Amino acid sequence: MSKFLDNITKGGDLPIGLDDGFDETKVALPNGECIRIPSLAKSGISETISIDDSAANVFVYETSDGAFTTGQVLESDSTSFDEYPTSAMNRAIVAHALRVSGMNASHKLSICTGLPLKRIYRSSTLNKTLIAAKQANLMTNDVKAKDGYKLPVIAKHRVLAEGLAAWFDYVIDRDEKGTLARNQDKYEKRTAIIDIGGRTTDIAVVKAGGLDYSRSSTIEAGMLSVKETIREVIFDEFDGIGLTNEQMFTALHENRIKLWGQWENISEIVNNAQREVSKQIYAESMRRLKKAADIDDVIFVGGTVNKFESLLDGWFRNQSIANDPAFANARGMQKFTELMLLSGK
Repeated sequence: MSKFLDNITKGGDLPIGLDDGFDETKVALPNGECIRIPSLAKSGISETISIDDSAANVFVYETSDGAFTTGQVLESDSTSFDEYPTSAMNRAIVAHALRVSGMNASHKLSICTGLPLKRIYRSSTLNKTLIAAKQANLMTNDVKAKDGYKLPVIAKHRVLAEGLAAWFDYVIDRDEKGTLARNQDKYEKRTAIIDIGGRTTDIAVVKAGGLDYSRSSTIEAGMLSVKETIREVIFDEFDGIGLTNEQMFTALHENRIKLWGQWENISEIVNNAQREVSKQIYAESMRRLKKAADIDDVIFVGGTVNKFESLLDGWFRNQSIANDPAFANARGMQKFTELMLLSGK
């Protein structure tokens, strides 16, 4: 929970960056604090109960489209469908992320979220229908916590293209007093952002606020692709076993899983899955950017970058990984909505 929230002035809009991805949901606060939760939910009400005094780890939220259980659910419904950004499941997961971040009914929020670049644009034209649907979805404010927790109200909602949000984080600096200002040198550079996320990877080439649409792209490759490959191989090699979320977490972080009380080393399976997905991203990056000789900076961002770091070595001569890359989009979204509020928009 953020201590920052204890000190804000009640009544005004709180500018929040909210990267509500298919694999993880990240929240960025104005003081720089960032929180992340897995984008996990299961339709219906969980029957899991606590048998001691430990804190609850599953939470039920009611929406006008039914109930969802979030938190440390062992098995969850897939978020990997096109309508997820405008779904009740999305509303429940976002509500839980805001709750985990410490926000409640005393906070009125101005949020900024994102969409994959090629979904927010259609042939270089803004997809206003989808943007409006995504804005309306979270501003429904229909989510109620079953345990009575009072959730914050979303008063304003803006939507940015993922990748562009990370570029915004790159070019907007915050000084020691908390004031936001454009870094003119970075703003004038031609910059390529490669955003490796949950379901998709975005490539965005930006200079002075202008998007080079012909060199930008979205492909369906990310951490969910890695997880799906691991699930398929485990299913084939271990007598039809379906991994729980807990087992998948251990697989990705420890390269092993426990089956029938015994640990199995699956490092080769995990490494192969990551390598295959990285090859897809590499091929698309080369197709769009070539050798990137005319580009000043190529910056990797996204929640999957830290897992892929060794696989990204040597792609481009002028590449780098953003500071805390998983939160680059959320930070950019937060800065964007804060500037909009300051300008009276």
